[in-house]
Amino acid sequence: MDDLTRRIANLSPAKRALLELRLKKAETGLANSQTITPQVDRQVEKITARVSFAQQRLWFLNQLEPESASYNVPRAIRMTGTLNLQALEQSLNEIIRRHEPLRTHFSLVDGTLMQIIARGSAITLPVTDLSNLPFEERETRARTLAATEAARSFDLAKGPVIRASLIRLAADEHLLLLTTHHIVSDAWSAGVLFRELAELYKAFSTGTP
Repeated sequence: MDDLTRRIANLSPAKRALLELRLKKAETGLANSQTITPQVDRQVEKITARVSFAQQRLWFLNQLEPESASYNVPRAIRMTGTLNLQALEQSLNEIIRRHEPLRTHFSLVDGTLMQIIARGSAITLPVTDLSNLPFEERETRARTLAATEAARSFDLAKGPVIRASLIRLAADEHLLLLTTHHIVSDAWSAGVLFRELAELYKAFSTGTP
């Protein structure tokens, strides 16, 4: 039994009945919908796109338990050496610019759940400095901060669906915390994100294309 199935099985009878009713309506709507066509005009401020059935399930579960962080996808990246903070923030925002799911929130449009994709979206990279603490306390605090960040829920109706923060452990050691919601990311996409982050950071740090 996968995690999503287990979560549904653990819902109260009332919530499970509500979910099943909504899923049946969703299945009917998807079966009767037209083929999804490419969005060619990317110059408008916002565009809308249909959701996948998996996204619809995750959205319904979020509606039932909006404070739940069960479908957060947290990642922690330890970085050593001199850090160019500006280049790192630029790299994250370039990834968000390149990938529409990271600029998406979800809303009912005429009774149909849709992806609302913003043309532009940017995040700031807050920094928590623990470098003045003793080593053991520093590591403990860092783990606590990472766990707290991973447990924060997302508001899928407003976005953003990605968060980033940085912990400074020492002048040459940092911990980057990245959290996305499973509705727009999965384990496979982490590899894409990390590869692009490394390439973009190198480029922004050295001033090369």
